[in-house]
Amino acid sequence: MTYHWLNSNSGVVEEKVAYVKSYSPWGWWYGTGLYTSDLKASVMSLVLKVVAGVGLGILATVLVVFAIVRRITSRMGVMVGTIGKMAQGDLTVSFEDEVGDEISSVSSSLGGMAKMLRGTIEAVSSEASLSSQRSEELAAISEEQNAAMTEARGSVVEMSELTENNSAALEQVNASIQEVASSARSSADLISSCAADTAFMARLSQDVRARLTTMFDEIRAADDRARSGAEGIGKLADSVRSISQFVDTITTIADQTNLLALNAAIEAARAGEAGRGFAVVAEEVRKLAEESAQAAGRVGSMIDRLQSDSSEAMKVTGETVQAMERTAQEVSHARDGLVKTAELTVKLDDRMKDIASQSEVQATSSDEMARAVDSLTNSAVRSVELMAAIRSATEETERGAEDVAIKAQDMAEGARAMMATLEVFALKSEGLTPVKR
Repeated sequence: MTYHWLNSNSGVVEEKVAYVKSYSPWGWWYGTGLYTSDLKASVMSLVLKVVAGVGLGILATVLVVFAIVRRITSRMGVMVGTIGKMAQGDLTVSFEDEVGDEISSVSSSLGGMAKMLRGTIEAVSSEASLSSQRSEELAAISEEQNAAMTEARGSVVEMSELTENNSAALEQVNASIQEVASSARSSADLISSCAADTAFMARLSQDVRARLTTMFDEIRAADDRARSGAEGIGKLADSVRSISQFVDTITTIADQTNLLALNAAIEAARAGEAGRGFAVVAEEVRKLAEESAQAAGRVGSMIDRLQSDSSEAMKVTGETVQAMERTAQEVSHARDGLVKTAELTVKLDDRMKDIASQSEVQATSSDEMARAVDSLTNSAVRSVELMAAIRSATEETERGAEDVAIKAQDMAEGARAMMATLEVFALKSEGLTPVKR
């Protein structure tokens, strides 16, 4: 039956449902009651807690993923722009990143590399300038030698017959010198190309390896968080199903109560005037049962919406996991790029073999030059008697030759210094380390 009673918790007279039963052997009546407001408050509190938990979980997941993606893309965008400038020849760029993670380590390494390249190019430029000045001095000395040789032209006429013999040897020397010069230029071009390719390979391998490692770790972490969110949503769905079963039980009880109230009303009608009071109570019980059934129906509708929202959240989480898997595939494609880099290393090895072949050609040309010099020496022995007339010019020529030798030695030292500076570039790959999945 339904009546109103003072609620000790709120201090207000509220509606209360009571259940009364008699015990015939003793002639006792016993009963119990429940405030309808307490029942409604308990159900509403449980629903609000479930909704709040779902909302906070989804919001936290979205915020974490957004923060990670934005942080990585913004910093990587700055780094890529700086690398693009350096690739165009701007070695004054600065890689500044003070966060202190893997990306900062990559930035620091790139900054050190840019500084090293800048110093190397400055040193090479300085040596090239000095070589240019020395070449001009050699040209001036050569002009002085030509003037001295003009004075000796009269005596050279008497040596024409011997000069004819020396002409062939000089032609051979000239051809050999040209061949050596051509080979030297080819070797220099190949060395420069190999050095540039090797430096590019080193930068590319380090950059790609660092990026793949960082990206793979971030993808794994995000995937784990997404899977944890999916598990939490699954548990939430189980809780909602349990609540739905509880509401179904309440609905069943309300239906049974309504049926009992109807039976009681029928019995009261049979009892006539004596059962009129009991009929009133039965009617109130029936109304209470109907209200309970309606409340349970509303709660069931809310639970259905919760189940629908939970299913949608699980679907979104599943799509997020699939996106992480696709990103992992992209990382695998990047690893294939490293394989192509290895192929480039093989090409560089072929170029180094070409350099070795050019060196052999230079050695052969040197032998030919030695034989030609021997021929000139034999002719010089036969020309000793005629050297007195051109001795003064020869002495001047020798002094010029000494100056040429000194300047040539300086140029050789400059060339060695230049090569020592260029040795900072690695010409052989140390191998590629595959990214562990």
